[in-house]
Amino acid sequence: MIFAEILFWIAVYLLFHSYLFYPFFVFVASRFIKRDFRFDEDYKPSVSVLIAAYNEKDHVAETIKKIMASDYNQDKMEILVGSDNSNDGTNEILVELSQSHSNLKVFIFRERRGKAIVLNDLVKLSNNEILVFVDANTFYDPAAIGEMVKYYQDSRIGGVSGKLLFVEDNSNDRLNVETNYWKAESIIKEFEGKIGYLIGANGGIYSIRKELYAVVPDKYSISDDLYISLKVLEQKKYFLYNKNAIGRELATTNHKAEFKRRIRYNFFFVSTITSIKKLLMPEYGLVSFMLWSHKVIRWFTSVIFIVLFLTNLFLQFSSQFYYAIFICQVIFYAIGIMGYFLLSWKSKFNIPMLVYYFIFTNVAMLLGIIKFFTSKQGAVWTTVREK
Repeated sequence: MIFAEILFWIAVYLLFHSYLFYPFFVFVASRFIKRDFRFDEDYKPSVSVLIAAYNEKDHVAETIKKIMASDYNQDKMEILVGSDNSNDGTNEILVELSQSHSNLKVFIFRERRGKAIVLNDLVKLSNNEILVFVDANTFYDPAAIGEMVKYYQDSRIGGVSGKLLFVEDNSNDRLNVETNYWKAESIIKEFEGKIGYLIGANGGIYSIRKELYAVVPDKYSISDDLYISLKVLEQKKYFLYNKNAIGRELATTNHKAEFKRRIRYNFFFVSTITSIKKLLMPEYGLVSFMLWSHKVIRWFTSVIFIVLFLTNLFLQFSSQFYYAIFICQVIFYAIGIMGYFLLSWKSKFNIPMLVYYFIFTNVAMLLGIIKFFTSKQGAVWTTVREK
């Protein structure tokens, strides 16, 4: 009984810590920790824009054109695109574009090796001091690159992430719910950036100093953007977040595709822990605390909920308090089931859909954890798009 109670309260604390206490902490800390990061609107270092693509014929041309239309001086920019043995027409689109743009360099890799290896190769082939990472389906606003690189005059700064916005169909209520979750996450990132310790850049829009690039492991699947940005912090440099540097992506509207994407992402995230475990040690102080709070606990939220439910199931008849909490849990999951049916019926009743989306996300994350411990997967990634 005592052991079950201890587990129950540990689970309760971890959930409150990650979803309530930690956001409040970074909000307060961002007000009191004054780093006085310097920036210069006129600072224009040379940049290398890196894009790894696999079967992105529907997006890659628009992505490159948006970069070309940037306010940033094209003479100080090179764009390197690596196609990871694409077979959908992406290669032909890239070759055609390269013929009319002298600063666009295209590399067609004839063997499928995975995003990590493509990025490693592109970094080696790059010539400039600042690396800008762009997903093949992320469309940059004209000022995005300039907004990120203006901070690099400050030698303490090793990386800067921009803000990622999802372009959605407003008639899709599930996407409205997802966007609300992403907005909350972006607010936390903004607070972390003010402290100088952004825990995980937005994969489609971020930049680092080339000298700080850590070669991404290619023997197993990891989240390359998380790994690269955390390795900057490991080298005792600050990583900022600039909400004025904006990139846009089309939101996934296919429910099954979104579910598969979240399973894969959590597989990658958990796998990444093995490569950044040094940062989890107390010697990294605030960075370690923030990494545990924002990422690690979040990744294992599904496991925490299982522990909470099972211990509460065991304790429910020991007191009215535990019984009431158990009933609340049952009601919570019932509301989530209701949200699933409301989603199917295209209802405007958002609260059940909000609960459903939270449960949906954590079920996918749980499957990602199970997949990590029960299977082996290489560095090759598969693009998830609605068909």
